[in-house]
Amino acid sequence: MFLNAYTALALVFTAKSIIRKEDMSKNSLFFLAGTMINVTYSIMIGLAVKFVIGIF
Repeated sequence: MFLNAYTALALVFTAKSIIRKEDMSKNSLFFLAGTMINVTYSIMIGLAVKFVIGIF
């Protein structure tokens, strides 16, 4: 399902950490929660698109 793309997930977390270093040091919980919500949302949208394409 996820094509074992753990490297891509690590790259996303690392890129966000580098870009938002100051924000992360001030609000680390907010940063991590936001990232996890974005990842979850993206997975759900991807699964929905896959389901719709599978129907047609």
